[in-house]
Amino acid sequence: ELGKDCLAGLKVLDIGCNTGEISLAVARHLGARRVIGCDIDESLVEAAISNRDALVESSASAAGGSKASSASKSVTSTGGGSCKVTFRAEDFLESPLQRPPSDEPELFEAILCFSVTKWIHFVKGDAGIRKLFKRVFKRLTPGGIFVLEPQEWSSYKKKRHLSPAIRQTVAGIEMRPEAFDDFLLSIGFERKATIAPPAEGPQGFRRSIRVFTKPAALQAEPLSG
Repeated sequence: ELGKDCLAGLKVLDIGCNTGEISLAVARHLGARRVIGCDIDESLVEAAISNRDALVESSASAAGGSKASSASKSVTSTGGGSCKVTFRAEDFLESPLQRPPSDEPELFEAILCFSVTKWIHFVKGDAGIRKLFKRVFKRLTPGGIFVLEPQEWSSYKKKRHLSPAIRQTVAGIEMRPEAFDDFLLSIGFERKATIAPPAEGPQGFRRSIRVFTKPAALQAEPLSG
């Protein structure tokens, strides 16, 4: 177990944030100082923004303050602090490494990737998975944490009929989910922990969570890629 303080004070990226439940839970209950959620689906990001704003308004009403506008981004944590939460509609694999006005690369102290790898595999095959993991490594600060929840190979077969293109991509996959750990270690990650699947909840979401760290002592990396 990582403990409730594992993300305390950290800047966190949630890849494939969906409607924002995990991003907001991290902001409220795990003590992060900054959370950015990104998803390629604009409608999901709009829902995440609505969920965030509803939470902010609810907190303001409970405290006797005025309702927050939709532009508000600070979420009150259960510990009494606040965490700035932003949602972006973008593809992490193609997102810019640098953002204005700063010329510095946008780095994170923790990156979360829950229930995302299968969908990247479906669309972009092994090359997409390799690019995902290399980009995560590049976007983490030295000593940063990568929390990964990959879908099992058995679940691919249930969805690969979605389109002929996906069926063709799945047929060409060589790096199955059970090989992800070896690839992550080969590009420089260190294994920190494996959290066993929960005993309760929907069967399809009882998956192990793998935690890796980027070594603390690394030379500066090039920004491209």
